[in-house]
Amino acid sequence: MPSLVIVAFVLLAVSTYVLEEANPGWMEPAHRFMRSHVFGEPESTSNLLGTIATGIITITSRPRWSRRRETGLWLASHST
Repeated sequence: MPSLVIVAFVLLAVSTYVLEEANPGWMEPAHRFMRSHVFGEPESTSNLLGTIATGIITITSRPRWSRRRETGLWLASHST
């Protein structure tokens, strides 16, 4: 599953780059809005991207104990 998330974000990055370089006229209002409201300040952009990356890492990673617990090994390994 984590591999699919990575592939999806790579495809999203490539398609976003292609749209940015092509600069179609119908995308200009959205482009201006994003530039002024979302990516206006470098520090805010850095915080936004950091939060998104943290969320993706948190969602795609599972602790080992939860896998052991699902298989019943958690109880056996922690029953002291």
